[in-house]
Amino acid sequence: ALFYVVAFISFVQLLICCFAEYKRLKQPNFCKAFRITTQKFLYFVVLLASLMRAYFFTIQETSEPAWTYYLMSAYYPMLMTCASLIVCFWAEVNSNFHPRIKL
Repeated sequence: ALFYVVAFISFVQLLICCFAEYKRLKQPNFCKAFRITTQKFLYFVVLLASLMRAYFFTIQETSEPAWTYYLMSAYYPMLMTCASLIVCFWAEVNSNFHPRIKL
């Protein structure tokens, strides 16, 4: 149930992010509001990963088909993708705050 809650929260955050961007546009356009950004991509990947994890545990309780192992295996690459994207984004943002050393 925890992963379903995480998926729901991530979905709501994704909708709020798209709605806020739609309201912020001078000429509101749905295509521009749903444009992929780092924040929206993170919400989407967390949504997808948590749904796969929740579905894995749901299916495992009822029956155990052989392909459910791949759902468990796909969770960790998504988690690592999110983590590396956050680190890269943080490094890019922080590079603007630190003075560059000129040699």
